[in-house]
Amino acid sequence: MVAFLIFLSWHVWVLVNGHLEEVQPETTASEVKPGWKIVDIQLKSHVVRYLWGVSAMQLLGRQDTLVVDPGDAVLSDFIMVPLKKKAQYRRFKEEKMDENPYTVLDMEAFDITPWGDDAFRLTPRVPFKPGEYVIHCLKSERVGERGDYEVFPVSVK
Repeated sequence: MVAFLIFLSWHVWVLVNGHLEEVQPETTASEVKPGWKIVDIQLKSHVVRYLWGVSAMQLLGRQDTLVVDPGDAVLSDFIMVPLKKKAQYRRFKEEKMDENPYTVLDMEAFDITPWGDDAFRLTPRVPFKPGEYVIHCLKSERVGERGDYEVFPVSVK
């Protein structure tokens, strides 16, 4: 197993009862799933991306507020992607991040106000649906030989 050090210029917090709880970033894992094999001909393989564990460590209420410091990116570069729950892990529906269904962290989906010097407070206009999600910056560079992603996982209860 290869470990990656995560040095991101952006941060994500959840505002819980007036206190900020930082969401710790994780690196996705991936594996190549072989396609069908027909008479010694291997059809197209695909990559499956996932996060280990049944749920994220950071809980988020359906109306809880996010605080995002976009660092060297802009707020509209951030997306919230739902994950599919499996027995021991949570997986992405598609290999590439921008091919998954997602919500952009913008004024269409959130009420946004400045928070401090560089951060933004985001309150959802419509309550989050319960489930597993990751927050991801589309400007982030992929890591590892399979091009994994740095994400901020949250679990909505």
